[in-house]
Amino acid sequence: MGNSQPTRTKCTAGGPLCSGENNTGICSSEWRAGSAWKVGRNLWSSRFPGRRPGRESQSAEQSLERGVGADTSAILFSPQVLLNETLQSLQSLMEALVLETPTWMENCLELLDRWLNSQRIHEQERAMSCAARILDFTAKMDNFKMEIEFTRLENLVMLLAKHCQDPAASIRFQSSKAVYQLYCVLLRKKKMQRKTSGLREDDGKIEVYSANIFNQNTFEIAKAFAEFFTQTQLTNLVLMAEEDLTDSRAKVSVASAQLMSALMEERGTDIIEVKEIVENILCLLRLQLEHNTEKETLRAMCSLAGSNTHTVVPMLLKKRKAGGWRAEGLWCQAHM
Repeated sequence: MGNSQPTRTKCTAGGPLCSGENNTGICSSEWRAGSAWKVGRNLWSSRFPGRRPGRESQSAEQSLERGVGADTSAILFSPQVLLNETLQSLQSLMEALVLETPTWMENCLELLDRWLNSQRIHEQERAMSCAARILDFTAKMDNFKMEIEFTRLENLVMLLAKHCQDPAASIRFQSSKAVYQLYCVLLRKKKMQRKTSGLREDDGKIEVYSANIFNQNTFEIAKAFAEFFTQTQLTNLVLMAEEDLTDSRAKVSVASAQLMSALMEERGTDIIEVKEIVENILCLLRLQLEHNTEKETLRAMCSLAGSNTHTVVPMLLKKRKAGGWRAEGLWCQAHM
């Protein structure tokens, strides 16, 4: 009995930041959701010793189990105080985890993934606020470690950049803060690496950007983060952006095109799957893309052609021979 193995639970989060299963065999998101429920139960016991939660508090228990996904309007008994104290305890717990083991910071952000992708505004806003606080705490903590890694940086940047275009002002505000704090973390890590290597620091670079600059400005987000991506991450991000060019929401499709354009302008020579990316763009241009999306996509193609001339230009020549006004327009813009 003492050697019984934990039950393996299949992950139901399914978001781009989810790491699947931890070393216990249980999905990280679901495993810690149980911990959140226990924290809420313990907080209840400390506030109401000897009293068991009644029917009127059942919705509170369910909300505590969902953590940041709790809807305060559904709690009928001692609503705001209990919920706020519980969420504050969970926030402090996550900060303590980051402080004790800084390399777990990316895992802490993964826990928020299902709520960052929620369809409910109050859940997205709360999760984004939590992400911004974790990143801010990490960027300013004294025992900052260079070992902090973002193995899925492209997914995180793409997610935050989309939310910076959200129709809800509150989510845009929190997303812009999260983007800026993430940038501060990466820049601080870069400065430590340069100092270790005996290179000169870029002391004034942090002053170039702010949360306000990143708000509804995907092009600046891509320019700021371009230097931090590996070649694989860079290529993956461009491919993800291509998938969103046909999104029915104009802001999302234009933002994806702007992100792709900025990345190709900043680091076009480092992109790996150039032929695949060009073929995808040419296929997308046959579709009826939103006007500004098409304009930014053509701009991205021009940047890619300038940095990968020997690969891209022959493909454009072949396309030009096939005819069509879009091919002619693409060829002309690529040579402007």
